[in-house]
Amino acid sequence: MIAAQACVIVWALDQSTDTQVAPLRQMLVRLSGRLMKHGVDWTAPALLAGMWNLMAIISALEQYSLDELEQMSQLLFQMLDLEDEFKGFKEHV
Repeated sequence: MIAAQACVIVWALDQSTDTQVAPLRQMLVRLSGRLMKHGVDWTAPALLAGMWNLMAIISALEQYSLDELEQMSQLLFQMLDLEDEFKGFKEHV
């Protein structure tokens, strides 16, 4: 059921001519991690992949506090030996 709803939302985003939808499409494409061909701003598969990632982000934000997410991120950056590059979330919130 959720997959069907996501597909309907992506179809609506893909077909929309509303200029207010453009930033959402851009964000979903960026979250998808897909590269677009020159002159192509989005594809339905990229929007769908981005939608799944956005849903995962929203789920994580519902299940964990910001402090817990920051602690997990710090641990991950330490494991990757990138702790100098970790600035934390609170600087952005």
